[in-house]
Amino acid sequence: ILSAYGIELADAAVERQKPASQVYTQDVLPTIKKQLTQLRDSALDELFSQGFHEDNTSVRYYLNMRYEGTDNTFMVRQPDDWDFEHSFHQRHIREFGFDLADRALLIDDYRVRVLGHCKPLKRQVIKVHDPNIGPAKTATCYFDENWHSTPVYLLNGLGSGFSAKG
Repeated sequence: ILSAYGIELADAAVERQKPASQVYTQDVLPTIKKQLTQLRDSALDELFSQGFHEDNTSVRYYLNMRYEGTDNTFMVRQPDDWDFEHSFHQRHIREFGFDLADRALLIDDYRVRVLGHCKPLKRQVIKVHDPNIGPAKTATCYFDENWHSTPVYLLNGLGSGFSAKG
């Protein structure tokens, strides 16, 4: 039960990726935004088909980037100002301690990650069990080779601290 409960509370993620193979410049930013938007729309459609709504989704954009002539790629998350180049340079310096600013910057892939967020649970107040409230009815049940009179309690009539003998 707890696993199913946890799954119900987990966010859903849909990712889309598309090869790019282009040189990064500020001039290609409109093309980048167009490609990322198409990937986003495709991912959102899948989340919507799962029952999520736009108001409980978030989108993350990435470019898989590297310097020309190298094999070291970084998946660079879209910064607020959309300056992927600056973010890439900073990360390259942090990882390797140097920068190859004289080389062309390449985009290998576009990637979008869309998250569908589950609505948070609302806290509910549980009343304290009233010990004066008894079973709603009694049923006859057969077990242990005998018939027994068994109390039946309704869930909405129970409160915290209730315990049943048996």
